[in-house]
Amino acid sequence: MTVPPPQSPEPVLPPNAGAGFVWVLMLIAGIILLLPGLCSLAFMISDISLARDELVLMLWLVSLVISTLGSLLIRAAWRRRRR
Repeated sequence: MTVPPPQSPEPVLPPNAGAGFVWVLMLIAGIILLLPGLCSLAFMISDISLARDELVLMLWLVSLVISTLGSLLIRAAWRRRRR
């Protein structure tokens, strides 16, 4: 009768082993979502005469909302990282 070779135990991972990866993904997504707001602010500053057009105002509003969501995502990622 042959004896099977001893198996090495599986490594035990801490409960938050994948949390660093999620934190980085949240941070990158938040930074990407900030870009439309930054671009709209740059266009607002460069040509204020466009502010009279309703379509342009709606585009600015939508891009600023997207940027706000990006900043909230960055904030959530930062709080998740500190826990």
